[in-house]
Amino acid sequence: MTPAEMKMLFDYIDEHLSLSECDNTLRFAREFLKSNALPEEQVVAWLEAAGGYCDCEAIGNA
Repeated sequence: MTPAEMKMLFDYIDEHLSLSECDNTLRFAREFLKSNALPEEQVVAWLEAAGGYCDCEAIGNA
């Protein structure tokens, strides 16, 4: 992912978390990645390696 795409991912997650609680999954991250035809499994693996096992941790840790 490009830095711009990564920023868009985090903005998307942040926006959706402001509307609903984290469900302890990467639901919003996966939603964004799929809708933008980005490499879902590779990005999810990176997020998890950085401590982002759910959407709120992705924002806080990754």
